[in-house]
Amino acid sequence: MMYAQGRSRMTLGASYEILLDKDCTVHHDLFYALLGLTGHVLPPGFTLKEEDIDACRQISFLCINAGDYSPLLIQPFPKELEESKDIIPRWLKGYKYYSIHTWAIGHELSPPQYPPKVINGKVTLDLEQVGVVRWSHRFGFDLEDAGITCFLAIITHVFAITGRDIDEFVHTVGTRIYGMDTPEILKRLSTPEHHAILVSAFDWLDGYAYIDGFAMREAIQKSEGIQKRNVIRKLASAMGLSTNVLSQGKNFRNNYNTTPLEYAMFGGGTPHNWRFCCLVTAACRGCGKHALFRIGAWEDPSSMLGSTLYRIPGLEYDLTLKNGIGMAVKDGRILGRMLYGTPACACHEIEVVEL
Repeated sequence: MMYAQGRSRMTLGASYEILLDKDCTVHHDLFYALLGLTGHVLPPGFTLKEEDIDACRQISFLCINAGDYSPLLIQPFPKELEESKDIIPRWLKGYKYYSIHTWAIGHELSPPQYPPKVINGKVTLDLEQVGVVRWSHRFGFDLEDAGITCFLAIITHVFAITGRDIDEFVHTVGTRIYGMDTPEILKRLSTPEHHAILVSAFDWLDGYAYIDGFAMREAIQKSEGIQKRNVIRKLASAMGLSTNVLSQGKNFRNNYNTTPLEYAMFGGGTPHNWRFCCLVTAACRGCGKHALFRIGAWEDPSSMLGSTLYRIPGLEYDLTLKNGIGMAVKDGRILGRMLYGTPACACHEIEVVEL
């Protein structure tokens, strides 16, 4: 895949992706190559450990201490999650299992405002709290009716949170779910024709605002389903999500010749952990505002409940949004990563988090 050229450094995640794309999969050889690609100045007397897991830990710590968040954001294999119960640190990944798809977000374009660090063997992070996860639902994007069925389920739940606040609705659906530019979508909806379509959709959604949005997959199969589906199809078009009229943005969907709705399933599915993608509602601890976010989950969605969703200020990769990258953390474990989680409120409280 082609990525932007303005990268700030070679991260561990991007280095793994380059090497695995070239079929470099013998682990200890891979670790030596990673040292070369990441280019860190090694401490005097540094020797790469013989055991793969120890060597992986060494390299990860080097990268983290150099301000690289990617060792913490690499998506794990299911087997790694099971084995991690007996491994310190539990976030460690890449020591045995690895695939080109477990990174899948490209090069770093902008470094974190607060670099991560390792103190006494523990990773210490300064993160911006997004909120406590109150609701979580696994949501595998699919291509039924070119993505319209998924879109319907999403907007039904989003509307229950945002109501008729157009800015909030568009920011949640257009940006935090599909990764597109909110001002561009709002400009489209400001025309009389498209605004009328939005109002018509809101009128219909008013009748379903307190129904679980994901039950709508069945609801649209009823006798009135065709009419309702047409309302939602028009809304997707008015927002530019079912066409190619929007600028490419950060999701590289044009590489796949897909619409934003379709891209959520194709190339856009892998960065969000494919079928393990979740939609979560988080409540800000500062102002209490609830907002919906898309998460690539690493564990069962139920484990997300009660976790804290954090944002990494300033960090940006090729296929993410700046100030949209984050992680769900619970009991010192990372439960998943967020790529499009731009701020939903004006609270920017920084917390110290240890893993």
